[in-house]
Amino acid sequence: MTVRTNVQARMSRPSRRSFYRDDGLATCRLYPRQAKNKQNKQKICKVFQNHGLKITVETIEKIVDFPDVILDQNNDSYKPYKKPNSNVGYTHNAAHPTPLLLQLKT
Repeated sequence: MTVRTNVQARMSRPSRRSFYRDDGLATCRLYPRQAKNKQNKQKICKVFQNHGLKITVETIEKIVDFPDVILDQNNDSYKPYKKPNSNVGYTHNAAHPTPLLLQLKT
């Protein structure tokens, strides 16, 4: 059984979940008291531990960044997110590759 299948089976009424490399995001329809319940968090953590993975569980988050977008439930909006000190570089599609790249390609 995959991690996704296990998480889905253990979560109470999950409505949305998404995984991207080492990031995961899930929403479920729980009352705040249920979401803060330590046993519910431990159940989810145990599923990942059974697969040799460690996770952190944060509940009652209205604004989250995942993985390159900020999702805001307060006003149903989203906007781009860039981690602090990250350097994004772009290369024009008509640019000629450097000799080093040509060597790596062969």
